[in-house]
Amino acid sequence: MITQCKTARCSTHFVAAIATAVALAVAPAWAASGDPEAYGVTITRIELSKDGGASYVTRFEGYADVNLAAPGVGAPIADLGKDTPLPKGTYNRLRVTLGPTLYLKGYVNHGGATLFTNGGADLVGYETNAAAANAPGATYAVSSVTIPNTARTFEQAIDIHVGSTMPALHLAFDLTGLITQTAGVPAVSAPAVILELEAA
Repeated sequence: MITQCKTARCSTHFVAAIATAVALAVAPAWAASGDPEAYGVTITRIELSKDGGASYVTRFEGYADVNLAAPGVGAPIADLGKDTPLPKGTYNRLRVTLGPTLYLKGYVNHGGATLFTNGGADLVGYETNAAAANAPGATYAVSSVTIPNTARTFEQAIDIHVGSTMPALHLAFDLTGLITQTAGVPAVSAPAVILELEAA
């Protein structure tokens, strides 16, 4: 849940899937097993509701490609729609709509082997280096995963009060351990979002 701070700053976590479509600048050193080096989708709409989701006000609409694994990514996401004035009041629901593709680069160990993204798509977007753990192969690259239409809209309970101005948002993302595997089949989870909300 996102909490409102009335005096200074506070932080909380909620699971969300805001991410990137041009996943692309990656660190020269590999991340740890399960930690993505590139992670993202396109954000196409951000909406807020005062009535529990019965109606929404649009905060942002467009195409925003952001790599959540990039340093400082929270600032451009927090700025989405910052010039769109919101009616005063308390907002209790957030809805985010994503584009159709998740871009991912990372690996996860499976026993003494390494499952890693290889630049492919969907079921052929990863392969295995059976020779060693923590060792992506020569084809290690950003893969793409299709997000079903039914999974592209996410809703989250929030508690944000908008007075004369919209509170400033500061975001960071915890990508630790998002890539997992079960019986050698990889899966990816949504990141934890660390949000600080300054009083308006």
